[in-house]
Amino acid sequence: MSSLEKGGAAAQAGIQPGDVIIKLNGQVTSATELPAEIAQLSPGATVNLEVWRDHATRNMSVKLAAMDDKRTASNSAHPSTGGKLGLAVRPLTGEEKSQSNMKNGVLVEKATGPAAEAGLQPGDVVLSANGATITGVDDLRSAVEKSKGHIALLVKRGDSQIFIPVRIG
Repeated sequence: MSSLEKGGAAAQAGIQPGDVIIKLNGQVTSATELPAEIAQLSPGATVNLEVWRDHATRNMSVKLAAMDDKRTASNSAHPSTGGKLGLAVRPLTGEEKSQSNMKNGVLVEKATGPAAEAGLQPGDVVLSANGATITGVDDLRSAVEKSKGHIALLVKRGDSQIFIPVRIG
């Protein structure tokens, strides 16, 4: 994990930044597959993780939690809401990319419906969806259309990156 949400389920379970999740419920998983696999599980479910830390494996049990924050894709510089996700997003400006040292992503301007329920909020930057890099609004729209009921979004919020699973309506 590159970062953890303070007080989140992973942090409470003892997962630390730098841990590498090797297995989810006994099955080998990759960093690109893990968000989508977690997104398909329900909050409250308990998962068993095998984690690599300090040259050794550790087994951990983690109870999945829903995002507490209440805060998905359009195709224009002017945001609009709607779609299956309920996000109004726009491409990052050149200045925003420079200031944040990011090359990709779309900025969330408004979140409603499934996106808001999952915890997305204005100011978040969606970096990837189900492991695929988001370079623009069309990438996010395409990822949503390919998803079957759930999508895992890698989001930059402030100085942290977090995965947010969203159940698509």
